[in-house]
Amino acid sequence: TAAGIFYALQDVATRGAIDVVHGRAWGALISTCWPYVLLVAAVAGVLVSQAAFREARLDWSLPPTVAIQPIVGVAMGVGLLGEHLHHTGWSLALEAASIPITLLGVLIVGRSAALRAHGLHVPRAEQRAAEKQRVAARST
Repeated sequence: TAAGIFYALQDVATRGAIDVVHGRAWGALISTCWPYVLLVAAVAGVLVSQAAFREARLDWSLPPTVAIQPIVGVAMGVGLLGEHLHHTGWSLALEAASIPITLLGVLIVGRSAALRAHGLHVPRAEQRAAEKQRVAARST
């Protein structure tokens, strides 16, 4: 979840930086917070997501990241950048339908046979325990 929040912040910082460049010149970007927020959010997001992928199965660690990023990104866009959400009856219905479809897609990817075939579903803690058992079996 933390990785998804950092990735959402990265998205918002990118948009903020683009708005500064369009409104002024490239030089003005250095005097704003956006490039620095972008760099910190990108590095933190990668570090947190990699830590999550090392410690837990991919089908446990990936879905929260993927699900939370767009939700928090929209909220940050509205709150930090003053973006406005335009909606009609049809757009609200499509957005409501897209949430369970997105979550279903994330679950399908997380439980993919391709992940199991490459050993990506085994958490690091389980890998360590299996290695200890192999070493113990060899020494006896």
